[in-house]
Amino acid sequence: MKIFKNLVEVKIKVCGVCKIGKPYSEFTFRKLKSGNKTLKYLCRDCSKLKARRLRSNPIYKANEHKAQRLNRRNNPEKEMLHRTEQRARKLNLEFNLDLSDIIIPNICPLLEIPLFITIGKAGDNSPSLDRIQPKLGYVKGNVRVISRMANIMKAHASEKQILIFYKNIQSYYQA
Repeated sequence: MKIFKNLVEVKIKVCGVCKIGKPYSEFTFRKLKSGNKTLKYLCRDCSKLKARRLRSNPIYKANEHKAQRLNRRNNPEKEMLHRTEQRARKLNLEFNLDLSDIIIPNICPLLEIPLFITIGKAGDNSPSLDRIQPKLGYVKGNVRVISRMANIMKAHASEKQILIFYKNIQSYYQA
């Protein structure tokens, strides 16, 4: 179907949902397996309505939540990098890390306990990104992955307190 506007040809396509003829500019493209592009069968307005209906469906929401959790479990370094970047922005700290800077070991280098990727609430054995010198921020060479328990201990105690604890815990267990 063609409509002439000021002697300019405007191509029209009929939406597969609302059955209204609209100009090609009202449709989005989709990519075919062959690499070619073609117009979608529904117009932008119908596409928005369909997406809105889909997002309001509780089953869709549950499946989307499961997919996000599974993605976080399968890509923990990526998730850790994303959260670290948000935290650095919030705390106004320097940040120049990329995915290759985050390497999650099997065992915590400080407590020598195994590290586990968990879904939901982080446990003591969950990997945690540690700033070696907190004032420098999240920059290359200043971060390492340790257990959450070690990171909490390190964050809440001074170096002097940790050394005193070390000395006293040895004598405590030898008694």
